[in-house]
Order: sequence, then structure tokens, then C-alpha cells
Amino acid sequence: MRSLLFLVPSVLFGCDQLPCATTTDCPVGFFCGSSGSCDFDCLEASDCPQPNTAARRAVCSNEGRCRELARAPRIVVSTPAPGEQLASGLSILTVVGSVETAAPSVAVEVGVVGGGGCSTRAADLELVNPEPGRTVAIPFVQDLLLPPQVERIRLEAEVPGARRSLDVRLRADCEDCPQARIERPENDLTLSALRLPVLSGIVDPGAGGGVWRITDGRLQVMDGPLELLGDRFEIRDLPLFQGRNTVEASFDGGRTRCSVSVSAPLLQEELQVVLTWDGEADLDLVLADEDGRLFERTALSSPRTPDQGPGRVEDDFDGFGPELGFASTGPSQLMGIAVESLTGAPASAFVRVLHRRTMLSIPGLGPRRLRSELGDVWLVALLRFDAEGDAELVPIDRVVGPMEIQSLDGPQSW
Repeated sequence: MRSLLFLVPSVLFGCDQLPCATTTDCPVGFFCGSSGSCDFDCLEASDCPQPNTAARRAVCSNEGRCRELARAPRIVVSTPAPGEQLASGLSILTVVGSVETAAPSVAVEVGVVGGGGCSTRAADLELVNPEPGRTVAIPFVQDLLLPPQVERIRLEAEVPGARRSLDVRLRADCEDCPQARIERPENDLTLSALRLPVLSGIVDPGAGGGVWRITDGRLQVMDGPLELLGDRFEIRDLPLFQGRNTVEASFDGGRTRCSVSVSAPLLQEELQVVLTWDGEADLDLVLADEDGRLFERTALSSPRTPDQGPGRVEDDFDGFGPELGFASTGPSQLMGIAVESLTGAPASAFVRVLHRRTMLSIPGLGPRRLRSELGDVWLVALLRFDAEGDAELVPIDRVVGPMEIQSLDGPQSW
């Protein structure tokens, strides 16, 4: 850029500088100043004052202005080594590395790309710099759920204003393994609800029993059976975690599997309750506040009483679930969770409870067999919230009939 300076007419440095209306009227290396004439601040980065933090750097732009830019983080992976051959059938891989940055924190996305379209963004990390303003190598260790035929691990590190990625290519030692392929949903799908409309695909003939599995960035898991019809599988309306999810179809104890990534919305409500069951029965999830009475249908949130209780319940219409409940929570609050069996054949119900996106019941509560002909009501659990709003889950796990419901005086009597 310095050589360009001598090509600019000398009037730029005298009393009669080149007039301009916009920067496009000026030569390269100059901008249109406030006085309506071409001007410049710098010829190169050394002409600009450097910031007092290693997280940013000063540059001289093509318009001759000094600007500050964020320094992109640097990613280093020590394990696995590039080109490493993975063991046959490996389902979990530990990645060890570090991110060098002077920023106060750095967001890291870790993804896995496999063969046959089986890929996922496996983890979202937030690394904190113990010495902000100074370049530090921040270590991380992350376990990843792997699709078959892993081709590469992709890492992306981002600070405000700068981003950098790194690919670690690998070799899978399972070229002849039976293969599964997910057709729906497509990878990196973004949804507007915490419900996956359909998981479907194809698997090599002869694969054994299957499992659907939903995993979030904290490696929390929701799962259930996945039936095969010939060489195809399909299941509808699976529950999701808030944020990023890995959706997996797995067969033969994990030997044959495929996974994709989907994103679900983040909610303002702190409480999320997931009810699933194994048949065409009509089950209803119920959230009861401190004064909720099942027999009188008061102070309850359910498909039958949508606006009376502590939250909201998304009804299930086809009889297979999931049915989802949500509520905002506060300190010194008591809430009850129940399931009503309304119509249909007996079914086994299962409940998962998350508070502030953390699972309180691992793997969940149940299964509990419910019979609509007897009017069964499953009193699942109580939630108690302390002065800080933290939740304590108290399992009840008790099935009662219509006559016994009349004697219950709010969740505290369950």
C-alpha cells in the first residue's frame, strides 16, 4: 500500500486535496473525509495504535483507516491423531485438545461426519479463559457419540467477531458393517417445537431389534424401542431436548446405527415434562399446583383443563405420545405430576422430568401399567422448589382409582 501513495496526485498533500462525495471518488488507500476531500489515517498496520489486549489487533484497511479486529482462536487436537484408524464398531470417541485465545471465553462446536449421510453436531462447549486479555491454551475433553463409517471430526471455535474451524480426518475400520440410513429428518434440521414429527429410514436386512435415542449436548438421553418392518423403520412424534439434539436409530446393540442433528427451540419455561407410552391408549399428562384437586378438576393443567393450572400441556392426538408439559417455576412452590388413563387398551407409561434443561429423573419414572377401564390415575411425583428456585423431585409412583381420588386433598396428600 505504501507504493500506492506515490501514485496519488500530489494535490492530496497540499492545500488543494482531491475533492470527493463518497469514498469511491478516492484512490485506493484513502477515504472521503468529513471536509469533503480524500484523506487517510494509515498506510500499514504499524501506523495504527495496537489495543492493550491480545484478544484484538489493529489493521490498516484498504481505505486507509485504522480498525480493530478480533483475533481468531486456534484449535489444537491431540487425540485422536489425524488419519487414525478407529476400532471396529466404536460408538464413543474421546476428543482431547485445546483452544488458544485471549478472549474472555470461546464457544466450540464439535461435529462428526460419517458415511451414508450419518452425521451430527455432537457437542456445544463454552470454554472460559482464566486470564482474559492474555493468550491461553484452554483444554477440553469431550466424549462424542459416533455414527458408523466416521470420516472426520469437525471443530469450530468462535469469539465475538472471529471464527476458525479444524477438520480431523479419520479412518473407520468397518467397511463391511451392516448399514442404516436415516431418511427423515434431514441433518441440521431446525424445528419450531420440542417434538420430532418422524424418524424413518432403511437398514440392512437381518438387523436385530432397534432403539431410537435422543441425546443433547450434555449427553442426556431419552430412548425407546424402534420396530422394523422388513428393512424399514418409522416412528412418529419423538420428544426432544431444548437446543441441539442428536437423533439416532440403533440396531444390533449399536453395531448398526445412524444419527443426524436437529435443533429445537429454547423455552422460557423452566420445567419440561415428557410422557410417552407403548400403545394406542389415550393418556393425559396433568400438572397440579399446590391446591390442585384431581377429582374436582381444579387448579390443574391438562388437555381437559388447559387454563386452570400452573402451566400448559400439549395434547397427543394419535394415542402414541409424547405428551409434553411445560411450566414456569418459582421459589417455595409445590407441583404435582400425574397421568390419567382415559380410553383404549392398557398401556405402560413413562415420564421424564427436566428442570432448567437438566434431567431430574434418570432414565425416568416408570414404566407403569395403566388401565382405562378401571379409571387408573398414576400419581407420578412431586416437585418442590426452594428459595433459589432449585427443584427437588420426590417420586410417588402410586396408582389410584376414581374412588380414592376423591379423598386426595392436593398434591401434598399424594
